[in-house]
Parts: sequence; structure tokens; C-alpha cells
Amino acid sequence: MKHFLIFISLFLSIISFADTGKVRGVVADKGNGETLIGAYVIVDDTGTGTTTDLDGQYMLELEEGTYKLSFTSIGYVNQVITDVIVKAGEVTVLNINLSEESFGLEEVIVTAKASQRSEGALMAIQKKSLNLIDAISSESFSRSGDGNAAEAVKRVPGVSIDGGKYVFVRGLGDRYIKTVLNGMTIPGLDPDKNTVQMDLFPTNLIDNLIVYKTFTPDLPGDFTGGLVDITLKDFPETKTMKFSVGYGVTPGMNFNPNFILYEKGAMDWAGFAGDRKLKFSPNSIIPDETA
Repeated sequence: MKHFLIFISLFLSIISFADTGKVRGVVADKGNGETLIGAYVIVDDTGTGTTTDLDGQYMLELEEGTYKLSFTSIGYVNQVITDVIVKAGEVTVLNINLSEESFGLEEVIVTAKASQRSEGALMAIQKKSLNLIDAISSESFSRSGDGNAAEAVKRVPGVSIDGGKYVFVRGLGDRYIKTVLNGMTIPGLDPDKNTVQMDLFPTNLIDNLIVYKTFTPDLPGDFTGGLVDITLKDFPETKTMKFSVGYGVTPGMNFNPNFILYEKGAMDWAGFAGDRKLKFSPNSIIPDETA
């Protein structure tokens, strides 16, 4: 019985081998000829396949017919071979050389800008500058609590503010002062003054303030007293919203009850004075003062 089973197995193997053929070969690098380990060999018609061994060799057993084989490997260009004929009981040798895949990378430019928000950075600028300058950084703004550029720039030695907004440098008025924003000349709102109203610029948008007190060829030539350069932040880091409340009093008048007042109405505080009427006809003749 045992010998009979062995005979049947050999017979079926012979029949199976008679209906199939083999495709084998080597997959190598086209550039240097080195064999490729783990390259994929796929039979497109059936979706089956194999991989190359440590020597770059592969072997497929297929039924008799014509096939299309795909050879792929990481970093190499896929190669497709069509009309691969497989004959029963025969071995088809198919060696493949794969070319390396090249990737075209676009140019990448990385730019960086030195931060000028710290006092240390401005100290370095002052040290290296050929000009006589004074500067205030955004760190100083946050520490002093200045709300606008006019409040901040008056902390520079030799600089004062007139009317809460106009810059005076070393006692010289607005006609001798120039203001630039990010290096660009800007006009003021007052046509009779050369300088710009500094209270227009909130400090939370300013990177630094630099006051030039002497001349260099790279600066505008229409100032004699000084030039104020306002550098804004590149991009707002966060959304900001600011509220302010102010008040003012006149000494000797406000909160002084020693005045002759008219009879107030209940809605005076809201701007309505319907009960504040004249005590006489508007058509009556007002008598002479002497009367």
C-alpha cells in the first residue's frame, strides 16, 4: 500500500510538471551590476509573484502561456516585461537590470531675520553703528507700560514731546525733525509741520524705535535735528484689543459747589432738557440793563 501511494504521488508530480514551466533569472543594478535583494517580481495577469533571494535570483512556476511580469525595487524605476512565453516542462531565463530612480528637487531658500526686539540686540546695533543713535526696544515698552510711540520716544536722552505728539530732538522743533516708518518717509497729518504725530502708533505694533542724531549717506537729507525710525513688527503674534478710559478736570471749577446754577432737570445727564424752558415769552422785549 505504501509503495502504491509513492507511485501515485510521483505520477501526479510528473503530470503537474508536464503542464507548467518555470521563469527564473537575476535582478541587478544597471549602473554597477550588483544584484538586488528583495526585489519584487509580480505576474500582472494573476497578481501573484515572488521576491529575489540573497543572490538576487528569483524563480516562478507558471502554467503554459504568455505573461506580463513587473520588476520593482525601492529606489529603482519599475520595469515591465511583456510577452514572456512559458512552455510546459521548460525553463525561461529572464535577467533584468533596473535603473536607479532620480528625484528632481526644487530649490528651497531659507531666510532668517535677526530679532531686534530685545535690549541686547539694540545695544549691539548701537555699538556697531557709525552714527550717533539711541534706541528703545519692545521689551522696554512692555516694562514701562507706554501706550504709544510718543510716550516711549520721550525716554530717549535729548528727546522731548510737544503737545503729547510732536518730537523735539535737542530742543529743535518739528521743522528740523524727520520721521520714517520701516525706512520709508511718511507724511504727517498737519501740513504745517514736518514731523509726524507720534501718538498715532501703538507700542504693541512696534518692534523698536531708533533716533538718529547725526547724518550718514543712507539717511534722508531733509533733517537737521534728528530722525526717528519706527520699525513695526513683521507679523502680529496674537490678536490684540485695547481699551482706554480717560478723564480731566478744571481746578476751581469742577466739583466746586460755590456757583449760581440753574434748576437742573432729571434727564440732564443724558442730554435731554425738556423741562429747561424760558420763564417768559420768547417774543417779549428784554428791557435795557439800566432798567
